[in-house]
Amino acid sequence: MKRVTLLALSISMATSTLSYGAGSTATVNQTGGTNTATVTQTNVNDAEATVDQNGDLNSAVVLQEDSLNAMYATVNTTGTNNSADIHQSDSWFSTSEIVQDGMDNVAEIDQLSISDNTLASIHQVSNTENDNGYISQLQAVSSTATINQVANLTGLNTAQIFQNDTLDSSATITQENTQNDTALITQSGTNQFADVVQNDSWTSTATVNQMGVDNVAHLNQTNISDLTSGLINQTGDWLMADVNQTNAISSSVEVHQFGMGHIATVNQTADFSSVYTNQVDSFNTLLVNQDGTYNHTNIDQSGSEHMATVNQNGLGTAGNDNYVTVMQSGFMNTSFVSQTGGGGNSVTVNQF
Repeated sequence: MKRVTLLALSISMATSTLSYGAGSTATVNQTGGTNTATVTQTNVNDAEATVDQNGDLNSAVVLQEDSLNAMYATVNTTGTNNSADIHQSDSWFSTSEIVQDGMDNVAEIDQLSISDNTLASIHQVSNTENDNGYISQLQAVSSTATINQVANLTGLNTAQIFQNDTLDSSATITQENTQNDTALITQSGTNQFADVVQNDSWTSTATVNQMGVDNVAHLNQTNISDLTSGLINQTGDWLMADVNQTNAISSSVEVHQFGMGHIATVNQTADFSSVYTNQVDSFNTLLVNQDGTYNHTNIDQSGSEHMATVNQNGLGTAGNDNYVTVMQSGFMNTSFVSQTGGGGNSVTVNQF
């Protein structure tokens, strides 16, 4: 068992590099600006690394590889223009966490090469602005990735999660009290789950890409998330997409599903909202509910035995109406459209 503790107090620069073997614990504390901390743990058992930095323009890197047992890595930074990077490979049941308080910060976690049953989380909090969070999990079965960004009405943050060949994994991005944020989840493999929440996040965008089978995507843009946009792309079998845009004026969503057995549900509860969906193959089901004025829905389904249902409840006017357009090609397709709430409504259904 080796234990190393380093304390660096500096107003200019402090650099620490630690590298050692099995059964180790490393703790680094740095205060001041332009500090650098590097912790390397390889061929280890029960390893733990913790880095705390308070100041601006600091950099922290934790590298953990080839562990027989679980490894833990934590980086905490307070200040601006700080970067934190955790890399874990061939390390089952390991945990990585980065917490950053401030703006213009960058956080990255990579869990690769049979890093099964791992956890990765990034929390960027308290007046975050122009922060970037990135998590990559490759060949990490039953792993979980989470990014939380709380901006207090500043924004311009970016959150990205990539999971490749990750059977039974989940990804979650939450962005709150912000503007102009970007969220991206990309998953390839089977049995995946993706969840994006943008709450009180004006003019923000969210994208979920899933390739495989048994995938589920949830997208929630709520609570005055005006002018937001959402995009879900799914390729594979037995996928489900669920989108909720609540009290989000002038918001839009696109859902593209390629394969069979898809289910897509879209709920919008504000004015000037729009939906575009594209479903290809057979046995796909779509439900769109729009509760507001001047809303638009476009549906394109190709294949056989599709079901499309649209409910619009709101007032339209001449030249600025509620409209629904349904295009269904193939055979044994069904379309149902209901418009209530007054005049200014328009419906076009083409089945061929």
